Amino acid sequence: MRILEVTDPSSTKLAALSQFLLGRARDTSAQRSISTTAFLNLAREMGVVLTLDQLINLSQQPPLSNIIATMNQTEVKFIDSTESGQAVSNASRDARRDQQIVDKMAKRASKNATSALK
Repeated sequence: MRILEVTDPSSTKLAALSQFLLGRARDTSAQRSISTTAFLNLAREMGVVLTLDQLINLSQQPPLSNIIATMNQTEVKFIDSTESGQAVSNASRDARRDQQIVDKMAKRASKNATSALK
């Protein structure tokens, strides 16, 4: 369990709702936005009662700031894949680098094991 879940469970629920809506939009190739009223109603159904001002403030702080691109009184726009492309690119570069390190370590271990058997 993360500390955020203990200190601010409503923020965690909103992040989960936002991730779900973003994933659903990607799956259906739909627009990556929802009306603010609909978002607030969905949050209310999840047990998170907020005013518009509170939602705007939360959307500017992590974890929502990583999911919501912009929001105003009428619409919540989620981060588009083109906007998050740099983060994805950095993550895949880091994963490749980590895999290369593991491969080198495995080769060294294999060489050491082979030489120890001789």
